[in-house]
Amino acid sequence: MIISIMGAWKAARASHLKYMQNIALGALKATGTRLSSSSFLLSLLADDIETLAVGSPSELRKVVENVRRAFSRPFPCGNYNEFLLECRRILNYERFRDDRDGAWNAYRLCAMAGNSMCPYCQLEETKTVIREGGVAGIRQELDHYYCQSKFPFLALSLYNLVPSCAHCNSALKRDKNFISLPHLHPFEDDEVIKIDIDIDSYMQIMHTPTAIAEFVLVGLDNGDPAMEKSIAASKRTFMLKERYQNEGDKLRNFLDRLLMVRCGDSELRLAISSKALDESVFMNFDCKDYKNARLGSAKRSLWELVPSE
Repeated sequence: MIISIMGAWKAARASHLKYMQNIALGALKATGTRLSSSSFLLSLLADDIETLAVGSPSELRKVVENVRRAFSRPFPCGNYNEFLLECRRILNYERFRDDRDGAWNAYRLCAMAGNSMCPYCQLEETKTVIREGGVAGIRQELDHYYCQSKFPFLALSLYNLVPSCAHCNSALKRDKNFISLPHLHPFEDDEVIKIDIDIDSYMQIMHTPTAIAEFVLVGLDNGDPAMEKSIAASKRTFMLKERYQNEGDKLRNFLDRLLMVRCGDSELRLAISSKALDESVFMNFDCKDYKNARLGSAKRSLWELVPSE
């Protein structure tokens, strides 16, 4: 499941912008020395630092396009490889990542994330724990949605840093080029992958030991070919079909319990009602906070599929 986390960095925005502005100021002061090889990078730092720092995904794609045009033939604005080297030196993600006690670093950023589950799969927690005294402890990984190997000028862009799990970031996505092959974006796209199952058929076979009903991942593309491709690419890259099939028993247990509450034993429903228990308490699942629950989006889909009496 690709979960929308559009507000994940809301609390971190001001601090990250200040951090990036300080980087730009330091780099601009070096004009005429080591930065002389890339006047285009200077213009980015001088004129577009706010976009580089906290620009939206669509604004970052415009930066990518502007860079492409600037270094395209027949009149490139400079040496593209030198530009990339300067980007890696000035917009140094490794320094931001490895700094363990600075005023602003990857640990402090992750501690302000507004989500606690990986938005690419919703199977793994993405939490940060800071040691006493504010020194770095453990944190989730930060995926460069537009990979820094190809787009180092976006290496520190806030809305290019997706708080994610190691499986999705390091094992599956790695340095895939999401510009040339668009995927669903947790900071931009609606949640258009859902779990589906035929409830009537499931109820007929749920007590048959040898019968297994399969859950299906459905993409809600609304007839949009571009969205259809993004959905397919995301399902393939993050192995969503295979990984959710592996969670089938947990989802069936959740669905069985939900059906028992809503469509099953009247005495159970009466007992729940008499104790003034909310369904969410009995199910140990808060539909309103589904984004921060493991399998939350899948459970929410099932929650909506089963009718309430």
